Amino acid sequence: MNYDIVIIGSGVIGLSIAYELSHTEKKIIVIDKEKSFGHHISSRNSQVIHSGIYYPQNSKKAIHCVRGNKMIYDFCEQHGISYKNTGKIIIAQNDKELKKIEMLKENGEKNGLTNLKIYNKNDLLKLEPNLKAKYGLFIPSTGVFDAHQFMGKLEYLSSKKGVDFLYQYEVKNIDISNNTISTFFNNDEKITCNTLINAAGLWSDKIGNMINKDKYKLMYYKGDYYTASKCKNIFSHLIYPLPTDFSLGIHAVLDLEGNIGFGPNAYPVSEIDYANNDYHKKDFYDNIKKYVDIDFEDLNIDFSGIRPKISCKDGSFQDFIIDYGNNNIINLVGIESPGLTSSLSIAKEIKEKIIFGTGL
Repeated sequence: MNYDIVIIGSGVIGLSIAYELSHTEKKIIVIDKEKSFGHHISSRNSQVIHSGIYYPQNSKKAIHCVRGNKMIYDFCEQHGISYKNTGKIIIAQNDKELKKIEMLKENGEKNGLTNLKIYNKNDLLKLEPNLKAKYGLFIPSTGVFDAHQFMGKLEYLSSKKGVDFLYQYEVKNIDISNNTISTFFNNDEKITCNTLINAAGLWSDKIGNMINKDKYKLMYYKGDYYTASKCKNIFSHLIYPLPTDFSLGIHAVLDLEGNIGFGPNAYPVSEIDYANNDYHKKDFYDNIKKYVDIDFEDLNIDFSGIRPKISCKDGSFQDFIIDYGNNNIINLVGIESPGLTSSLSIAKEIKEKIIFGTGL
């Protein structure tokens, strides 16, 4: 089989690119080793529409998150995807932490965010009576949405426009010969194309290294989530602590029905395994009780996710890798948070690069 474009990976990035490119005349196929779309990073997260406040000005994460935030809300409105623009509060417990949220506010404004406000304790209690914090940075553009519904709509709309989907096909090797890219699978079948897009998420380094040996290296960080049934509707906004070097902190996760969960933490793992237990429960409890009263017995382990981080031992900022390279191969590597929010914006860049030779 021959296609103009092959997309490896049917997470939210691959699906968004397929959707964007479906509006062209290209013959496109999306390939994934799983039985259906979105089995990994895209479905094991907080389902938050992020604002872009954390990321350095002009970084890919900042640009795509800020632009993608509006694109996600617009798409949800247009296609009936469930969402809620909750807003978000990043809390500070003392004057030293106040300086950090002041720096975040300044950074957010550099990235184009508006209507950011810092509240004192009394004003916070009017917004969130159950919140324990001395200060809070309010970010109005953050929200939550149904990420699985979103991905399902992307697949449906792409398919309706003629995009093919091939599941349970695992890539074994990639070869380039005479400007034709051949993708080989474990069942010894092969698909050829003119352009290949690697959106393989947790496996994106391995796919990329099939062409560029040892160019990419990912580290895996696992994060657990806990539920707390007695905490339903205690918050109306997303509540976040200050970020750490490796995550945004154990925050209060709201779903569309008002249920409250907490997570994720972040710890390195050597393999992809979503099994979990209560090993980190005490650490969760100690972090959560800093900003809300909660019973230890009410915390119950829920699910875990794994995110791909660009290999870096010092915790310094690592941007998305969107590598156009050579030979019509595009590698998207290390697309962790805010990848979900950024997905439509990244897809728009890819489309502009392929069709018009431009992009961000």
